[in-house]
Amino acid sequence: MKIYLICQQSLIKYPLPAYEHWANYLRNGIMEAGHEVQEIENPHWAYGLNRLEKSDRMAWKAQQWQRTIEDIECKIQSGNRPDVILCYLFPEQIETSAISELRKKGIPIVNFFCDNVREFKKLPEEFAPFDLHWVPEKDALSMYKNAGYPYMYRPMPMWVPPEHRTIAEKEMPGVSFIGSKDVQRVMLLNQVAKFLPELEVRGMGWMDQMGGLKKNTNQSVIQKIQNQVDYIQQNGLIAWYRKIKYRSFYPDPNEALKKCFRPSPDYSQYYQFLRSFQVTLGINRYPSFSFPIDQPDTYSRLRDLEAPMIGACYLTEFAPGISDLFEEGKEILTYKTVEELVEQSKRLLKDASLRKQIRIEGQKRALADWSVPASIEVMAKDLGIKKPL
Repeated sequence: MKIYLICQQSLIKYPLPAYEHWANYLRNGIMEAGHEVQEIENPHWAYGLNRLEKSDRMAWKAQQWQRTIEDIECKIQSGNRPDVILCYLFPEQIETSAISELRKKGIPIVNFFCDNVREFKKLPEEFAPFDLHWVPEKDALSMYKNAGYPYMYRPMPMWVPPEHRTIAEKEMPGVSFIGSKDVQRVMLLNQVAKFLPELEVRGMGWMDQMGGLKKNTNQSVIQKIQNQVDYIQQNGLIAWYRKIKYRSFYPDPNEALKKCFRPSPDYSQYYQFLRSFQVTLGINRYPSFSFPIDQPDTYSRLRDLEAPMIGACYLTEFAPGISDLFEEGKEILTYKTVEELVEQSKRLLKDASLRKQIRIEGQKRALADWSVPASIEVMAKDLGIKKPL
């Protein structure tokens, strides 16, 4: 297949939460499956993730989508017609008239979106024109059913280099968490660190006190007011009240947790740390004003695929959909409470044979069933695209 990729590509890096990895994972996974990747030259998709005035957004969308339509038409005319267009787009980046125009050319269009449960209570109308939606969150499936949007339930598109798909010959002692600092992770690990001195914490914000990159806030007063109105319409008054009440709330790490801080790994260390520790920890709760701060929601994250794929002994927070991916106790271990996290960690630290089993069986399942090539095959089947003879 020839797959045209629209996935936040940009020659300019913007001060936004990480987005570049999605195009990389999809691009490499598609090529590993033996398919061809097509992309527009000089892409400018990530610009649409910034907070923009309405006129600027409309101008950007008109220009970017027109360039894309012209590029695809040129490929069709030259005999290099794409078989499918695979996107990762937020609603504010979508131009529905352009999607409809491309579909009229007989090219199916698929949109992957991984933040449904965090972003929406009801799916946006901008999602309506797509032929298929790639949905990784189990709790989001009811939204797609209610909206009548066709979907495939597949995990997030995770790809790791083949050279990192090996089981570590020597383990590093302890329980390792690698991830950026946020309020829910601080609240959880503040409790865990008191009972689990073997814990080590690495990632953005823990040692340098930077909580992460912020979005552009250079907006007019009118735009800021409109943002508040939009937030209430999308999330409701209760979520807005929590947002006002807790927007300045940020608990400090306690002394037990501070003792667990370690420098963030560079790229050469990242995979080694992720796979080699006796226990690699996943946290699936996330900050959201749609839920009480002491009763956070969870959903299965990208780490739930990445860690097993590279052969980690993985202990992660239970979330809807986890049991659809892995067999509990054989391929993965989970926890729901602080007590269970500590108990499962200590169990794994004492049981070398169980750690080895989880490494081997979890990796086998992740690479066989949940890789990008496997998901592309399901996508093609759902779209009725037949393999060439």
